[in-house]
Amino acid sequence: MAKSSRATKKQPRKTTGRPKSTGAGAPQVVRMHDPQLKEIDEWIGAAEISRPEAIRQLVTWALAHTKPKPPADPPLNIVRRARENELRR
Repeated sequence: MAKSSRATKKQPRKTTGRPKSTGAGAPQVVRMHDPQLKEIDEWIGAAEISRPEAIRQLVTWALAHTKPKPPADPPLNIVRRARENELRR
């Protein structure tokens, strides 16, 4: 019996689908409403960037130009507040 005519090695299969665009990173799923998306799209304007890239740029700018707010006092329980008011009387 004759040997196979394949003289070269088989090429690896190319993967299908979307290529990685930003490298390694943790995906964040954020739910946004139409008014927010409309404002982001208006902010993008004529710039040729994608919506995810625009959101990354906006977050980077916001983090560089704002300070985090100090944590607020935890809200008191309504029942606890009523008891405290009774004790004060």
